[in-house]
Amino acid sequence: MRISEIEKHESSCGKIICDNPLCKNVLKNQKYFEVVTVDGKLTVCNDVCEQMAKFNRIKTKKKPQDCLKFF
Repeated sequence: MRISEIEKHESSCGKIICDNPLCKNVLKNQKYFEVVTVDGKLTVCNDVCEQMAKFNRIKTKKKPQDCLKFF
C-alpha cells in the first residue's frame, strides 16, 4: 500500500456498507442484515434495500429477461 493511500484506507477500513447502490449507508452502528443468495452474500439495511441489491446484482450479471422475471 502506498503511503499516500493510508489515510484513505484508514477512513474506510472496517466499514460495512449497504449493498443497495442507491443507499450505500455505513452500517457500522446500525442494525443490518446479511442475506445469502445464489450469487453471494449481501449486506443490507432493510427489506427494500435487499430487493434493490438483488435486482442490481441481476442487472449487472445476467440477461435483461432475468430482470423482468425478478419483477
